[in-house]
Amino acid sequence: MRKAVIAVVIVFALGLVAAAVAVAGEAGAKYICTMCKVGAEQAGKCPLCGKDFKMAGKYMCPACDTTSDTPGKCACGREYVKVEMAGVKCPGCGYYHAKDTKGCPVCDKMAKDKKQG
Repeated sequence: MRKAVIAVVIVFALGLVAAAVAVAGEAGAKYICTMCKVGAEQAGKCPLCGKDFKMAGKYMCPACDTTSDTPGKCACGREYVKVEMAGVKCPGCGYYHAKDTKGCPVCDKMAKDKKQG
């Protein structure tokens, strides 16, 4: 009986871990600037360069900037590249940036602009 209870507890715990991993996989930047590698949760323009964000999970032609829901080749002949980002959310500005960057490039730009202005 005791072994059965332990088995149930272990299965339940594993289920909780699997659910947490699934939710964590959905979190993060849903839109990305492919040039600056800055992300956001909503569509809009990159705060660094002004380009339109591209939807994460889509495929984009690096030459034409056209997008597709599926991998393959663009009309120009180039292979589509998947738009994705493994980043961290900045607690200051709310934008996402690459994990390997020192500090947040959006906050750095805002501080620089404030200092100049």
